[in-house]
Amino acid sequence: MPGRWILSIYKTLAVSLILVCTVSIAAAEWYKDYEAGLEHIKKGRYGEAVPRLQSAIAQKHQEGLNIKFYGMKFDDYFPHYYLGKAYFLQKNYQSALKEFDISSSQGEIQRNRNLFQNLSELRTLASTQIGLNRPGPVIPEKKPEPIEPVKPEKQPEPIEPEPKPLKPEKKPEPEDAIREQPKVDPVIKPEPEKPFPALPEPTQEELNLQRTKTMIKEGARRYFQGDYDSAISSFSNALQLTPEDASAQFLLGCSFAAKYLLSGSSDQKSFQKASAAFQRIRRLSPNHPLTKSPLISPAVREMYLKAVTSD
Repeated sequence: MPGRWILSIYKTLAVSLILVCTVSIAAAEWYKDYEAGLEHIKKGRYGEAVPRLQSAIAQKHQEGLNIKFYGMKFDDYFPHYYLGKAYFLQKNYQSALKEFDISSSQGEIQRNRNLFQNLSELRTLASTQIGLNRPGPVIPEKKPEPIEPVKPEKQPEPIEPEPKPLKPEKKPEPEDAIREQPKVDPVIKPEPEKPFPALPEPTQEELNLQRTKTMIKEGARRYFQGDYDSAISSFSNALQLTPEDASAQFLLGCSFAAKYLLSGSSDQKSFQKASAAFQRIRRLSPNHPLTKSPLISPAVREMYLKAVTSD
């Protein structure tokens, strides 16, 4: 009996040890999925990053700074933020906003200033893209009311006029016939039309100004549609014709800034071009009305203010 009792204790301990190891191994998988998701984002494989980050969240959803991964490995853990970024780079803006809101509501990402600023910029751009792609309200067509046929009014019977007595024709006398000869009006020759004075041909400067305005309008339309490459092309062509045009210069900087933000702040070339364009505005027109326009996103305006206030 004592031998069986001791054997039963050993079996129970062995089963418990196996369960503890299994739970520990399962719980340790979250950091592998998280690190794999970050690596996929770094290499531009956003579709592969999504399931790995979702798996990490399913095992450990709470974000935090300096979390213990394994052994002596400690690092920041923000799976909702990076999942939202992966969705954003796939242009799935609705899902991106959902993950950004979860990350922000947990309150840990605010302690990392750079990541929180990037989250705010991406959330603003995602909201802007959703607003641009949202269809307007459908107004039902109003059916025309049936038109009742107009009944014709009864016309009065015509009254026949009474016949007038015929007067005898008076035969013209010979003298009257001579007097009543038809008068011939004198022929009036029309004066020749004077030619209109020729309008002066527009100068090359005036032609360039008209073409510049057309290019700026086309570029602005492309910018607010989210086609930033086409907008950059239009504004660059406008500046080749009119290099001192402040509107084209400012909107060119906005287009490069939007490209930089859409890349998740990784496109440094667009960042440098945006800063250079914004700094030229300080010389051309520092108080240009477009710099205060509500149509420009807050994240782009913040980049403009940093560029013009930096030394």
